Amino acid sequence: MSDFDFDLLQEMVDEAPVAGFGPQRNFGKMVASVTVVHWDNGKVTETPFTNQKLSNGEYLRLNFESDLAEFNPVLTKGYARRVDVKKSGNKAKTDFSETVEPSLKTVLGKDWAKRITKGVYAEWEDAETVETNRQGELKGWDSKTADANGNFKHYTNTVPRFLRVFKSKAECEAARAERFAKKEPDLSFGDDGTSIPADVINNVKAFLSSVGVDQAKALLGEQAPYNSYDWDELVKAAS
Repeated sequence: MSDFDFDLLQEMVDEAPVAGFGPQRNFGKMVASVTVVHWDNGKVTETPFTNQKLSNGEYLRLNFESDLAEFNPVLTKGYARRVDVKKSGNKAKTDFSETVEPSLKTVLGKDWAKRITKGVYAEWEDAETVETNRQGELKGWDSKTADANGNFKHYTNTVPRFLRVFKSKAECEAARAERFAKKEPDLSFGDDGTSIPADVINNVKAFLSSVGVDQAKALLGEQAPYNSYDWDELVKAAS
């Protein structure tokens, strides 16, 4: 192996792709409303929380919403997640105890409830749920349409993990621009001139090389943020 290029091998190892694609990162104004969930004979009702005491079988739910189009008009579908206010126990973990509440306390302090219900400009990521169903699988949902092999894609639920908050919209927007400056080259596609972030393009490229166009569309077509773009434009950018 005297002619083996070990320097080239080391270079390729250093530049090896990272497994997985990581959680989606978002910036915007996040607001949480509080509702009361009530179960009665297998039926559920959800009503606004108005400082009332909870009865047996009731619990609170935090409904997180953010208009992502405020900073990126391409993202016409707003961000929305529901998190039940339940504590982790010996037999089961909850998203509230493991992910949402700790991150809110870290970025907003002990008065996080007061601040998040009024709305804050924040940076957060979608963290995979820790909650499981009766079969021991992570909670989620299946796609409405099957792929070419007749299989339905399963998507795992996600919840917001807050990373930081900002004093103003301008500060948040500047942080977003800095975050994606190296990942959003000046590549425009389509008549509206919108730019597709490089991380989105790279993820699509990885799927295209692994499973092909049709399977990649079946896997990504219904998933955010890919469903915010025209699929043909994504393929064009990734190619």
